[in-house]
Amino acid sequence: MGTPPRAFLGSSVKKICQQYMDKPRFVSFYDPQKHIPIYSAYIFEKSDGDKRVDVPWMFEPQLATEKGSSNMEPFPQSSLMHKNFEDTQAVLDDYADVIQYERGQLNPDEHQADPMDKAATYTLTNVIPLIREFSFGPWSSQVELIRKRLNNYCHGKAYVITGVTTSGNMIRRDNLDRVAIPEYIWTAYCCTDFDHNAPYSERYKLPVFGAYGLNDRVNNHIVEVPIKNLEKFLKGLFVLLLMVLEGTHPGLSSPLRPICDLRVLDHFTKEAWDAEAAMKACNDDCTIATNLTVPKTRVDFEVWEAMTIREQAQEVQSGLHVLNEAISSLKAYNQTDVIHSHIDSSVSNIASIRQVLRSLSIPEYVPSSSEDEGTEIQKVSSISELFQYSGAFWVFIVRL
Repeated sequence: MGTPPRAFLGSSVKKICQQYMDKPRFVSFYDPQKHIPIYSAYIFEKSDGDKRVDVPWMFEPQLATEKGSSNMEPFPQSSLMHKNFEDTQAVLDDYADVIQYERGQLNPDEHQADPMDKAATYTLTNVIPLIREFSFGPWSSQVELIRKRLNNYCHGKAYVITGVTTSGNMIRRDNLDRVAIPEYIWTAYCCTDFDHNAPYSERYKLPVFGAYGLNDRVNNHIVEVPIKNLEKFLKGLFVLLLMVLEGTHPGLSSPLRPICDLRVLDHFTKEAWDAEAAMKACNDDCTIATNLTVPKTRVDFEVWEAMTIREQAQEVQSGLHVLNEAISSLKAYNQTDVIHSHIDSSVSNIASIRQVLRSLSIPEYVPSSSEDEGTEIQKVSSISELFQYSGAFWVFIVRL
């Protein structure tokens, strides 16, 4: 299915040809130390979305020993037998007492039609722990959304890859770290032979598109983005090019000093300036019916330097929240490819910065209605002006 994404390949990651009943079904890249798949890649099959309920959970003998079978096999009934291979992969006991998590399939049963292909998805080497509220809510809806989209508008083969990012949290058993808990789950598909007469809301998401969501009880909505924005988002997560902070623990008294890869943040700024220029060039399609709120981009540096880490983080997170709300609201006014592309790119950039801050134990800050009067905000009356302030805000972050 092509060249594996290089960012995911480490010395410990194992490529698994997921074989069931002597036939290859899909591919997973598996981390035997974290006991989860990093991603699974598969060919989508048009289906009715039903799930199989008669398949036992399986394990991968080839991970346990070099001479192990290349076929996945059902777990032995005796849990004592699981100790023979639990060093290299997750076992059923790892999920036995964690009621807050569900076994999420990276290659979901619902995206397969052949009974044997569906059965092959029930291997723990295709499974990651998803928080119940996220699994049964946004992620389940996204799996169904992709199924219907590819069912209805993809005429040829559709290739899908779905993976995760982690942040160090683990499911523990017997006082040992056993299974890594994903922070984000992401997915992307490609279908080159598609219906060009599909409704615009679906057509602009073909032939390729992606999505990602936070594995969380509350802040868990799914964001659909163009592939280039998904790649950029993942690059920010894995390589942390966006921002590395000296103070990585909450409560430090020294001011927040970002040490940035300026090329990445400069790229964010340039994208905002490009969006502003594009909006100035269009006419009726770029109008908005009401003024939008944006964060002010001027800063008193003496005041800033006197702030604590939490106060500075609050300023940045508050601005990101206001900017994200304004840009996201544009989708209600416009339906052009150009505008949607700039909106998706901007939302992805903001999400990347938020993720880096979150990974450094800096919580998201959402201003309450009672704090609106004290928040440094102003109004804009056009889309081009909105992206002008967006560019200025990235400069604001870079300078800090």
